[in-house]
Amino acid sequence: MSSIFLTDISSNVTVGAIVAGLIVLFKLAKARRESRGFPLPGPTPLPFVGNALSIRASEPWVTYAEWGSLYGDIFKTRMLSEDIIIIHSEQVAKALLEHRSSVYSDRPHFTARLPYGWGFHFAWEPYGERWRLQRKLFHQFFREEAALEHRPIQLQKARQLVLDLVNDPDNHRSHIQRHVDSVIMSILYDYELSPGRDHFVELFECGATIAMEGLLPENSAIITTFPFVLNLPTWLPGSRFSRRAALSKECADGMVSAPFEYSRKRESTVSLYSFCLAMLQNLDVQKRAQAEIDEVVGLDRLPNFDDRPHLPYVEAVLRETLRLYPVVPLAVAHATVSDDVFEGYFIPKGSTVVPNIWAMLHNPDVYPEPHSFKPERYFKDGKLDDEVSTSHIGYGFGRRICPGRYTADASIWVAMVTILSTLTVSKVLDDKGREIDVDPKFTCGVTSGPLPFPCKLVPRRADFDAEKFSGMMKDI
Repeated sequence: MSSIFLTDISSNVTVGAIVAGLIVLFKLAKARRESRGFPLPGPTPLPFVGNALSIRASEPWVTYAEWGSLYGDIFKTRMLSEDIIIIHSEQVAKALLEHRSSVYSDRPHFTARLPYGWGFHFAWEPYGERWRLQRKLFHQFFREEAALEHRPIQLQKARQLVLDLVNDPDNHRSHIQRHVDSVIMSILYDYELSPGRDHFVELFECGATIAMEGLLPENSAIITTFPFVLNLPTWLPGSRFSRRAALSKECADGMVSAPFEYSRKRESTVSLYSFCLAMLQNLDVQKRAQAEIDEVVGLDRLPNFDDRPHLPYVEAVLRETLRLYPVVPLAVAHATVSDDVFEGYFIPKGSTVVPNIWAMLHNPDVYPEPHSFKPERYFKDGKLDDEVSTSHIGYGFGRRICPGRYTADASIWVAMVTILSTLTVSKVLDDKGREIDVDPKFTCGVTSGPLPFPCKLVPRRADFDAEKFSGMMKDI
């Protein structure tokens, strides 16, 4: 008996010594890694919840911008058990995500990706051969030169949008959304939407909207920390994640036959609606843009892509819309494929890295009065100054930049200029004839845009002839 007891003690001591040795080795290795650089600054996390309680749920990019002013252009925050590195400045974003793209082109592991049914979507695909092949195939169809082939469709759909807005002005938001959907479906599948609600489009709208919620880093961190929330019975109170995942997967399963970057193309829906909001709140800008179009295009025809180089103020309106209302405020998170040191700070392999696009585009040092809509900020000596504009960063950075940006940019521009040339965006009147002011609210997810707001779009000229306009639509 005593020999067995002594043997157990000896075994326990041996195991204990091994464990202790492993702990020491682990700490030494960690110290050796971190000795390469200092840990990143950031707000002090609370036990277990991290900094989650301090983040503004409806606008996390605003909270990150406030922290950026305290902790610098790159800092670390913690969501539950997940560390997230936030990039606060465009300079740092380019230094890491573009100039060191071989290190920063991966994607974090989004726990919600597969349960939400978005395993097919290459925007969230880990960096590697599969992603490179998918992007190569996509690029062949949407590269800058190939995007020129889509212009006739974009022009025709923009004019159809105006006609829809004139014929049914009360449903302006649904017409704008349907417009962008119709451009995408026509370009990719030669598919014309059914009159009224189209099942195919409803499928994509449902799946994309819900997935953008689940794939937000803050929500993904909750699912990573508490994976059981995806398995809760959908009837149980508090089972929001499992209900949303089930619905998203149902929609995504129907989308698998069309695995294209739908959500990224749909961003132009949001930008176009943001443009309407900007025109509603800045009537002087709208009038100046319309005057430029009238001078360049005249009153006897509709604008087309050949007019774009001659409409600098309209171009500035587009840039300011993309700046003030970035569609993807926190971009899609990147991840590191290896350890890195930047300006003395240690960034471990596998880190989630989030560029705060919203903060970069609201930097007062670059954009004075950043919350004001001022297209004139892009001019120098009466000409467009490309050095001033960084609004293109809304499409992302480095090897993960949106490959459909040329098509999206053209779709937004042609819809904008067609609306400006034919319609006026103005406030709705109440029953006493007073203008209804708009206090815009925005959605929160990977993408963000205005929630529905009251406005009216009416023909600029009293003699607008819908039949004649329909004839002009065919002259493309």
